[in-house]
Amino acid sequence: MRDIPQVWMQRHKAALKDPTKKESLMLHAMKYANLVAAEYPDDGYLTVHVVHPAIESARNLLNADIGRLDQGILDDELCKIAKECNININDLEG
Repeated sequence: MRDIPQVWMQRHKAALKDPTKKESLMLHAMKYANLVAAEYPDDGYLTVHVVHPAIESARNLLNADIGRLDQGILDDELCKIAKECNININDLEG
């Protein structure tokens, strides 16, 4: 019998190494949100108009077609970014 979580994690890691076009879109949105949040953690304007929409975009892409990516792992990372910027995760779409 196969260990399904381990197989899923292998697929996730493979997608991170060599993403499809859709997987790449989601990863880029996530990286963009993280980059802006890390560089400008106290900038309210960028939080509202850049980080928040980027997190929502990444979450919507996760919900649309995650391919081989693990939605739980990536959504957890997006929630951490939101928390760092004082964005209420209940206010996020996706």
